[in-house]
Amino acid sequence: MRYAGITDTGLVRKNNQDAYINLTNTNGDLLVLVCDGVGGNKAGEVASAEVIAHFAEHFPPTAAFQNDQEVRTWLQYHLQLANKHIYDMGNANQEYEGMGTTVTGLLFCSQGVYSLNVGDSRCYGIRDGKLIQLTQDDSLVAEMVRLGEITYEESLTHPKRHYVTRAIGIWENVESRVVPAEEMDQYLVCSDGLYGYVSDEEMLQVILSEQTLSEKVIALKDAALQKGGYDNITLVLLDRHG
Repeated sequence: MRYAGITDTGLVRKNNQDAYINLTNTNGDLLVLVCDGVGGNKAGEVASAEVIAHFAEHFPPTAAFQNDQEVRTWLQYHLQLANKHIYDMGNANQEYEGMGTTVTGLLFCSQGVYSLNVGDSRCYGIRDGKLIQLTQDDSLVAEMVRLGEITYEESLTHPKRHYVTRAIGIWENVESRVVPAEEMDQYLVCSDGLYGYVSDEEMLQVILSEQTLSEKVIALKDAALQKGGYDNITLVLLDRHG
């Protein structure tokens, strides 16, 4: 497995509220996470960094997962722990009040591949020349699309497209989604600073190109900047055949 990641503040925001990390544990399992913070001042930046720090502390010492239920339980438990920690920070410090973050990622372990998701950052799989969304957005426009109120195309430019319906740290408890993912040739984990501005076709063109993984992540980041760089941009690209 080869992988490369990048994060960029973009051309409009003053600070980068995104964060990402690639972690391995004692069994050699790989956990990839991308977070997109929400909240005024630097609160979103704090929330995303705290989630990353939590998993950086707790994932590397873990041993091999024994079964599917153990995988799901561990991920959901630690998402809830991170949620409570950020929620408590927000209650204890007025500067952090209402802060939160999305979190999405992939776990590669002996039980298979799992996606995890809270919020509207995304995991994609690439197979047979197609880009396939593996996670379900927790956002107002995604709910409107599911209900048939707007089309997917309309959701891309909807004025409320950045409204998330779930996030880590906003509420005392969080409902997370941890599901097995199909095996793909490549995977992309990213914040909406990428997919919100760069089309599926444009992303796929870069991913399927003959460039190295490092060159591809730079090219994807640059594509978002060329569209205006209105948001922080973060992505991790993985290739199973590397």
